[in-house]
Amino acid sequence: MLVSLHRISDAVMKRSCYVIALTTLLCLEISVRTAHASPTNVLSQSEQALVTGNPERARALAEGIIDQEPSNYAALILLSLAHADLGADHASADAATNAYRVATTADQRLQAARIVAGAHFKMNQYTRAQWWLRRAGNDAETPQEAAKVRQEFTRIRTENPLRVNLGFSVAPSDNINNGSESESFFLEGLDFEFFLPESSLALSGIEYAGDVFATYDLAQGPNHRTQLQGYIFGRTFSLSRKSQAAVPDISGNDYALILTEAAINHSRLLQSGWGPTSVSAHIGKAWFGGDPLWDYGKVSLAQMIPDGANNALTIGGSFENRTARHATQSDTQVTYVYASQQHMRTNQDKVTITFSGLTQNAAFETDSFTEYRGNIAYHFGQPLMGTHVSVSGGLGYKSYDEFTLSLDGRRDRYASLGGTVVFNNAAYFGFAPTVGVTATHTESNVTQFTTSQLQARIGIQSTF
Repeated sequence: MLVSLHRISDAVMKRSCYVIALTTLLCLEISVRTAHASPTNVLSQSEQALVTGNPERARALAEGIIDQEPSNYAALILLSLAHADLGADHASADAATNAYRVATTADQRLQAARIVAGAHFKMNQYTRAQWWLRRAGNDAETPQEAAKVRQEFTRIRTENPLRVNLGFSVAPSDNINNGSESESFFLEGLDFEFFLPESSLALSGIEYAGDVFATYDLAQGPNHRTQLQGYIFGRTFSLSRKSQAAVPDISGNDYALILTEAAINHSRLLQSGWGPTSVSAHIGKAWFGGDPLWDYGKVSLAQMIPDGANNALTIGGSFENRTARHATQSDTQVTYVYASQQHMRTNQDKVTITFSGLTQNAAFETDSFTEYRGNIAYHFGQPLMGTHVSVSGGLGYKSYDEFTLSLDGRRDRYASLGGTVVFNNAAYFGFAPTVGVTATHTESNVTQFTTSQLQARIGIQSTF
């Protein structure tokens, strides 16, 4: 649901930074002495000057210590806070960055990184602020500290008009090409067995995939938001030794896929008690095996309808027009509709049930089909042995009225089962490793399209 976005005030950020500094300074033990004055006394005077609203004096005293001892962590923190009170946010960020570099403990790095993030936030440098909070997360040693960093990250993210989500995964599979289980098939009405070429059988190998999804807020208000969106997806494969020996003239790159898309999305609250209504327009292009596959344009519509605090129904659909750019493809129109019900249980487990339908009308009649699919996903809200676990399962049916290898069309029934584990305790810079396993089986009246696949996917996921 769209919410009214609000900015954290400078005063709140200053108080937060000052509390961080006081906590840090109380933990310091400074034993360095000079012939003229004790650095400890000067630090106390600088701190007192900040408390009494005299940042100029606090800055001068802190700079005096730093001139003699450039790696004095406490003095650098006080200098950063004094600059912040004087409105010199760039200088504040620089001083806290230097404090981070000379810090000797995880707690010192945590506090310094949070102050740097606060300074960048005040300068509207939201992405840099988020990056520093990811660095701070590396040094959070307790659940409370980690929760505080996530909370600050969320506050800044609501202000940042730019959002970028990155994904990468490596997935070993026993069937990268969706090849047939059977080595041969029979045509209806003919008592003759046809043998499939090796390239049409299941080939094992490894999939390498990555994607970037970016959004930028063009306009927003309490009840609306307009975003510019961009998406790039790519995947390629390497064949196993056994599969490469079976098809020496084929490489994994022959199955590579690249998608690019640009879109504009507008969401608005049209009715009290309902969630946002979203409408978007997309243009994109696809390549397969290095060759252009099709260009497309798409419009989509979605409506979210909440039911209390723990339930939400989302319904939507899209219409896509594809223009073929390869001889094996035909111009195609795709209509898609779906309904998704989400329920949050009292233990914070989340259940999502989705039903969808798709119709593809192609210039080549044998490429036209209708498909129906149902899926259920269950996400465990509480950590299990330090990990977050989700499982899913689905059933589907695809029907072709006309098909080259069958007199009465083609009918596929398929099922899938999978699970994903996120290792939050192994997160680095706010990114945690993930491991997922998916098993899929398709049964078709056209034997060539009866397939099975078992795939393990290793990837990364943001914990913020």
